[in-house]
Amino acid sequence: MSKSLQNRIEFLNNELAPLNKELEKLRAETEAWVDKRGFAREEIKKMRLKASSLKEERNLLNSKVQDFKRLRERTNLESKEKIVEIIKLREEEKSLLKKKPLRSMHVLKEEIESLDWKIQTTSFKVKEEKSIINEIKILEDQLSIYKQTQRLTEKLTSLKTEEKALKEKAKAFHESLLKCSVQSQKLHEEMLEVLKKIRALENEASNAHQRYLEFKKQAQDTYQKCSELWYQITSLKSELNQQEKETLKTSQLQLREDLIRKASEKMKRGKKLNVG
Repeated sequence: MSKSLQNRIEFLNNELAPLNKELEKLRAETEAWVDKRGFAREEIKKMRLKASSLKEERNLLNSKVQDFKRLRERTNLESKEKIVEIIKLREEEKSLLKKKPLRSMHVLKEEIESLDWKIQTTSFKVKEEKSIINEIKILEDQLSIYKQTQRLTEKLTSLKTEEKALKEKAKAFHESLLKCSVQSQKLHEEMLEVLKKIRALENEASNAHQRYLEFKKQAQDTYQKCSELWYQITSLKSELNQQEKETLKTSQLQLREDLIRKASEKMKRGKKLNVG
C-alpha cells in the first residue's frame, strides 16, 4: 500500500514541477505587462502636461494675433481718414490754384511794400489815398491765395507723412500678426502630434492592461491547479506517514510478542533468562 502511495506522490510531483515553472513564467509575464502599462501611463501623464503647455502657449499667441489684427484695422482706419483729409485738401488746393494770381508772391509783396511806403511818405488827397488802399487790399487778397496755398501744402505734407507712418505701422502690425500666426500654427501642429502620441500610448496601455488580465487569469488558473496538486500530495504524504507509523507499531508489537514467546520457551526448558 505504501509503495502505491509513494508512486502516486511521485506521479503528482512530476505533474506539479512543470506547473510550478509555468506559474513562475506566467507571474513574470504578468509583472512585465504591469510594468509596460505603468510606463505607458507615466508617459501619457508627461505628454498630457506637454500638450496642455503647448495649448496654453498657442492660445496666448492666438490672443496676440487678435490684438495685432485690431491694431492693424484701427491703424488702417486712421490711415483711410488721413487719405480722405488729403483728398479734401487737394480739392481745396486745386480751387486755390485756379485763383492763383499772374504775378508771383515775391512781386506782390514788393508792390504792397512800395504802395505802403508811398502812403507813408507822400501826401495824397483822400480820394487818391483811398484808391491806393483799395489797390493794396486787392494785392493782399491775391497774396493771401499764395499764403493759403502754402498752408495747404504744409498741411498736405504733414498729412502725407502721418499717413505714410500709419501705413508703416499697419505693415509692422501685419508682419507681427503673421509671425505670431505662423508660430501658433507650428505649436498647434506640435500639439496635434503630442495628442497623436497620447492616443497611441493609451492604446498601448489598454493593450498592456488586457494582456496583464489574460496572464493574471492564466496564473490564477495555474495556481489553482498547483494548489489542488499540493493538497493531494500533502494528503497522500499524511496518509503515507500514518501508514508508516502503523507499520512500525505493528512491527514493534510483533517483536515484543516474539521476545515474550522465546522467553517463555526458555523458562519451560529450565534455562535462565538473559537480562539486558
